[in-house]
Amino acid sequence: MNVNTNAIDWYQVSYAITGFDRPSFVRDIAEVIPQDDTCQLTQLCFEADGVRASGWLTVRVQQKQGFITIDNRLRAVRGIVSVKADQSQFANS
Repeated sequence: MNVNTNAIDWYQVSYAITGFDRPSFVRDIAEVIPQDDTCQLTQLCFEADGVRASGWLTVRVQQKQGFITIDNRLRAVRGIVSVKADQSQFANS
């Protein structure tokens, strides 16, 4: 039997996001999250009313420093008003 002894620790955090509603707003948010072996977008949920869009997304990374990059990328999306990391969610998963 082959057992993998290199277990990977993942760190997970959820972000509450608010911004101005526009075409492709949510797509632009999703696209700034790297999808590779070290970062995964695990949940995404948004509502919009034609003026304001708000929602949350959950991301898992292998290194805690990855959250700094993600936070900066989210804040750079056109129309973003607020990005808040839910620190209570910051835990190994």
